Amino acid sequence: MQQRPALIIDEDMAAAKQLTDLLLSGGYAHQCFSVGNMADAQKVMLERRIGILFIRIIHWDKYRRIIPLLNHPPEVIVFLSGRMEKCTYELSEEVDFHLQPPFRRTSLIRIFARLLEPGFRPRGLDFFFLKCNHRFRVVYFDSLRAVSSKGGYLTVRTDKQEYFVAGSIRRLEERLPPLFCRINRNLIIAEQYLAVSSSLCISRNCRKELRRRGQLPDQPLLAAFSVNNF
Repeated sequence: MQQRPALIIDEDMAAAKQLTDLLLSGGYAHQCFSVGNMADAQKVMLERRIGILFIRIIHWDKYRRIIPLLNHPPEVIVFLSGRMEKCTYELSEEVDFHLQPPFRRTSLIRIFARLLEPGFRPRGLDFFFLKCNHRFRVVYFDSLRAVSSKGGYLTVRTDKQEYFVAGSIRRLEERLPPLFCRINRNLIIAEQYLAVSSSLCISRNCRKELRRRGQLPDQPLLAAFSVNNF
């Protein structure tokens, strides 16, 4: 991989400095920028072509929103956890690269060696993180079917799995792209599955908004909707 500047997004300045020193001394980057928030990170990425991005998990949703603004998004993403952050022990199974301080030179050696492997193909990045059963899970948007809410808990249904977590459906809705529709107070479904829903299950205000966006058929459908359809 051609050597390009690295960018670290981490409010832990001591950890960021340690990682910067390892990157520069190891020759993995000829420049290394370190910021503590996404606003500053956006300025750096708009002004420079970043080769590798080290980003805290907590900033991932914000980063996804600015990707369309970048002419050249970073080629490689390495996810970072905080020093005392829990639920990240098995995160390396969910993403290509993950680091947690204290950082070690051997960890960087493994990352850059893997990038040079002939058969290496990076995983897609169109996902969000979901904390479930004391573990961070990666949920790809194209696999997400529906999210239902009941009694302060969410059921997140994908093509292959179902996750049951505590949380607010409103807050989760804010993390999703426009391909998902909140059709009533307790249910979000993927746009591609709107065709299987009944007119009876969609709130009046939401129905107006969906029709305005061209996401809802005008003709009533025969089948009654059930979240279990997803």
